[in-house]
Amino acid sequence: MNDLGIPAPVTANPVTNGSRVRDEDVRAPRRPPVPGSKPRAQRSCRHATPEPEARAFEVGVEIPRVAHRGVHICHVRRAPASPDPLGERTRAAHDEVEPPEVERLEPNRVQRQERSVALLREPQSLQRPGSHLMSRKRRAIRWVDERRVDVRAREQARDLGSDLLASARAHEPVLDHRGSGFGHRPHSTLSRVVDRRLNYGRDIVAGFVRGIDVRDGLDLGPGLGEDLLAIRRAHPAARLIGLEAHPPYAAALRAKGFEVISLDLEREAIPFPDESIDLIVANQVLEHVKEVFWILHEVARVLRVGGTVVVGVPNLASLHNRFLLAIGRQPTSIANWSAHVRGYTRRDLVALLDKPFPEGFRLAEARGANFYPLPGFLARPAARIWPGAAWGFFGRFEKARAYDGEYLRWPARESLETNFYLGPSAT
Repeated sequence: MNDLGIPAPVTANPVTNGSRVRDEDVRAPRRPPVPGSKPRAQRSCRHATPEPEARAFEVGVEIPRVAHRGVHICHVRRAPASPDPLGERTRAAHDEVEPPEVERLEPNRVQRQERSVALLREPQSLQRPGSHLMSRKRRAIRWVDERRVDVRAREQARDLGSDLLASARAHEPVLDHRGSGFGHRPHSTLSRVVDRRLNYGRDIVAGFVRGIDVRDGLDLGPGLGEDLLAIRRAHPAARLIGLEAHPPYAAALRAKGFEVISLDLEREAIPFPDESIDLIVANQVLEHVKEVFWILHEVARVLRVGGTVVVGVPNLASLHNRFLLAIGRQPTSIANWSAHVRGYTRRDLVALLDKPFPEGFRLAEARGANFYPLPGFLARPAARIWPGAAWGFFGRFEKARAYDGEYLRWPARESLETNFYLGPSAT
């Protein structure tokens, strides 16, 4: 019989080979209370018992123990005293809400932690402020709240992607999420450290175009026109055109005063005469296309001799991609589940431009953009010091001689066993 006058329940004890013994027979002896002291908090599980399954409770109610990150958490119940510091009404109300039996915990960790929080939500008057239970309760509730915030952020990102797709179908202008890291997992550890806006090298493109003469500029896939705005600031009198097939971006470009031409870059010709453009920008475009020879053919055709091509691509040889390959993982710049279909390094991009069109383009300037996994204030100097290991490669190429269709003749000359599009006459 316990301190409340209720007979102790009979349980099976694994130590005694399943024989039925009373809990009071296996209970560790207690020290007599000190006269005049307050009653000690009694735990609902027996820590002194070596067997984990032998649990005896004060009022005959069995509640499973809850583990929070390997830390044992148990209910706290005060022993009756005279006079009762809590009052008979408070203790009676607490006994009424006590569940008669709790089912087994779910295997899922989140559900298990939420069950822990539910079991720990006792009346505050029954818990000692500053006790170990209070601190563990706060940690458990904070952990569950953080997981809920992360789940809500992921749901918001999925909703944002759905809104972006719906607005594109409805031909409505939308915000540009490419420069802000849209498409990456929100609230991930990497997203909290790196600045993904540096991937697009807006300051690098602005520096490339600042010292050249531009009367007619062309941007392949300008998005919302960040690079076109940089060219406009450097050359206010220049005619700037964007080749943009995405209707929301095209509408936003027109609202900013840019001339927009909508066409399929991999199948249609750029509607300008030969050697009529001074500057062409292809920032984060070439990794998305298969028909690279057709695109290079059109670029070399419309660009005048002495003109400039600014190319920005993700760097397959970046430091983080080298590490991923070393441990047998796919590089992020050429993930097969993404929109990227080509991978580039600095040497490979130069070879792509030079081998079919020898001495046609000369690399005048090269820069690296961003440096994973460093934060922004460290990524900029690291990319300048070691551009070959930066996240992205940016090059400024100058056209050195006249073009005569070399890019279209290259696949047949090298017997490339791929069905490349080489223009309407070839089909």
